[in-house]
Amino acid sequence: MAGLCLFGDIDKLHALATPLLGRYLPSDPRTTEPWSAILAENTPGAPPAGLPVFVAQGGADTLVIPSATEGSAAASCRGGGRMTFRLYPTDTHGTIANTAMPDVLTFLAKGLAGTPAPRYVLTHRATFL
Repeated sequence: MAGLCLFGDIDKLHALATPLLGRYLPSDPRTTEPWSAILAENTPGAPPAGLPVFVAQGGADTLVIPSATEGSAAASCRGGGRMTFRLYPTDTHGTIANTAMPDVLTFLAKGLAGTPAPRYVLTHRATFL
């Protein structure tokens, strides 16, 4: 799995998380270091106004919860963002990058060609693309 992850510091992440396996957290990770800093670093902020963004989410991802990603994309759009969100139902955290790559390349090619990005696109099945 580590070979599929896009994180550069996967060993550091495992070193931090391993002691927690099999037990409950003794405090809220949102307010307890080092977790609060890690959460802040991994929480996307709002993209610059007007910047088109492509979000690919694996429907079988158990690390990044699909509904949370979709909610974040929708909130960005409500704030004026230009978002294309695609849910790939059978992909996991480890497989989504490879599966989504053809759609990412199409999205980028359209942007480079000057095609305006839509205000919001929500697709729940890659076969609908």
